[in-house]
Amino acid sequence: MPITALPTPPSRNDPTNFATRADAFLAALPTFATEASALQADVNSKQSLATNSASAAVAAQAAAAATANTTQWVSGTTYALGATVWSPITYSSYRRKIAGAGTTDPSVDTTNWIKIIGTGNVEADGVGTAGAVLVSQGVGLPATFTNVQTVQAFASSGTWTKPSGANVVMVELWGAGGGGGGGGSYYLGQANISGGCGGGGGAHVVLMFKASDLTSTVSVTIGAGGNTSFGSYLISYGGGGGSGGSLQGSTNAGGSGGGSGSAGGSGYYGYPGGKPSSSYFGYYVANTTDN
Repeated sequence: MPITALPTPPSRNDPTNFATRADAFLAALPTFATEASALQADVNSKQSLATNSASAAVAAQAAAAATANTTQWVSGTTYALGATVWSPITYSSYRRKIAGAGTTDPSVDTTNWIKIIGTGNVEADGVGTAGAVLVSQGVGLPATFTNVQTVQAFASSGTWTKPSGANVVMVELWGAGGGGGGGGSYYLGQANISGGCGGGGGAHVVLMFKASDLTSTVSVTIGAGGNTSFGSYLISYGGGGGSGGSLQGSTNAGGSGGGSGSAGGSGYYGYPGGKPSSSYFGYYVANTTDN
């Protein structure tokens, strides 16, 4: 990182130019200080990187030395504590944790063997799992998979259990749709004029909770009156039913959609379908004239 050279400093031996050089020298000092500070930060950063690289090199050297004379593992052979071998299955090196013999390959015998890993390497101990992440267990130890999220889905009523170590819980609920209305029928000599109207859709509600705000278990109820609930914390209401077929030639109404504040209203003969209100999704507004 470059530093701008300072101008010629003032000197008492040159009184003619003293004032001019002093002004120029003093004016250059702020820029010099800024550039010097930046250089110091750059040097410190590179020193830190060099130190880390040196530590990694020492660890890698130790790992290389530990495996320099490693021989192939042989089933049934007695190995001393600290002995190193390489697995004929994975071709990786392992160190004996407990003196003795065995017939299980070191790659799967974690009781008696530990994998030798140099600093900077990340290796998983076992097969990956969906929704899990690798967690370092320290220098020379294999990383392990740890679950960071769990999903509990309910197709029928049941009990939700709070996962161990959970911090945030997202609850997503769907209310049931309303039933459709029946078709018009022949009545007192009048012809069938119209079919029944469709029911309103159930609400879809999503809410995030702090895990600490929830009890260890919560009852999940599905389909009670068309509504779905997560204990007393959240409810998603079902849609209203559609009106039946008309024999009068009047407009029929479909059911209104359910919401987070109330269930959807049923369709009403002679009026259009219910409209959501500002405070409750799917709340039926009577005598609506909009089509």
